[in-house]
Amino acid sequence: MAWLPLFLFPMRPPGRTMERARAAAQSRPDSLLRSVGWILLYLRGRGVLENAETITSMCLPDVRPQFAPDAKPINILCIDGGGIRGRNLMVMVEELEKALGRPLAGEFDLVAGSSIGGCGALFLQRYGAKATTMARQAMSQLQERCFAQRSKARLLSLGHYCQDARREFMLELCGREPLRNPSAPQRGPRAFALSSRMGGDGSLEPFLFRSYMRAPNSMPGTSRADLSRAVEATSAAPLMFPRTRLRNGQHLTDGGLIANDPTAIALQEAAALWPNRPVGLVLSLGTGELRGKRGAKEELRLAALQAAIGARGGGARGNGAYVRLQPQLDEGVSMIETEEPKLLRMEEATRAYFHQSQTASELVERLRRQAALRRPRAVTARPHYSRWDDAHNRRPLPLRAGEAQQQGPALAAA
Repeated sequence: MAWLPLFLFPMRPPGRTMERARAAAQSRPDSLLRSVGWILLYLRGRGVLENAETITSMCLPDVRPQFAPDAKPINILCIDGGGIRGRNLMVMVEELEKALGRPLAGEFDLVAGSSIGGCGALFLQRYGAKATTMARQAMSQLQERCFAQRSKARLLSLGHYCQDARREFMLELCGREPLRNPSAPQRGPRAFALSSRMGGDGSLEPFLFRSYMRAPNSMPGTSRADLSRAVEATSAAPLMFPRTRLRNGQHLTDGGLIANDPTAIALQEAAALWPNRPVGLVLSLGTGELRGKRGAKEELRLAALQAAIGARGGGARGNGAYVRLQPQLDEGVSMIETEEPKLLRMEEATRAYFHQSQTASELVERLRRQAALRRPRAVTARPHYSRWDDAHNRRPLPLRAGEAQQQGPALAAA
């Protein structure tokens, strides 16, 4: 059962009610009935990646895999969905980059995101040091031109509550950029944004917008789309926004219908991309939860992910590490909140959580050590000693002929 594709664990809501839901979800044009159909499919299939048993069956190897001693570990960054609470994600990325002194994306091989986290994953991969600045501009546009422009009449007539200006402001901000440029070499980490589609059997299945070529035996997806289209698809929450239609006629919705936390899918994708490399570090960023409100089901889910990641580490010291940063909030915040003072209080609570978190502090130290190991070491020439007493008294003899040139002008001058 280890590392089986997600579509072997489909959301299969049986019964005549679900047949009507599928038909409604496929209805054209967009309507309230269509949005409700997608919601029903989600509700009946909910928990396919929120259930500890499913995660264990899908991600935990039956036998601990063996890797070559010199196999380079894979580092994975996973980013949750959460609407406007994505501002908490930006706070944590900003704080991590401030502590490290460099872009966060450079520490990872794969960046995975769902919904607003999918948008963030693509921005981190594409824009490097400018990613959080670009993301804040996009989030401001989302707040002002979409979430603040709500209409019950639109919901009843077209099936979505918020005005959909996402593609419009993405084109203004980023232009018509492709997810992958075939003529350019792959730079930085690979990234994907998760969205949902209806499979041939009427169940929901994942669809990945990738910045790289799809690996054999991996999940459905594409790298032949614009960045703006990928952002539109991964964040197309039913009842909030219309679904996204690709050129081939496929309709896609929010990645959160499959997994709001994309870690399990990222593990499978990493195994398809690098089957001979162990997992080193998985960093998972959440968008916040009310303090003290984490339930037993969530604890079991996180424990299942921890076990799967640990097994994929191959037993080497330092590998298979799982770090989850989930801001603890004292005030509930809607995914489409537009009250700026409330959002600023949320950001301040997230920043305080980060600075008070021992987990965050240990993460920064790990990333610093990781960077130090990657940094090339300076080669220092050693003085020549020919006898034990010279070596013991540390009295270097004159350099041999030609040795000054080999050891460099600075050492020769000394």
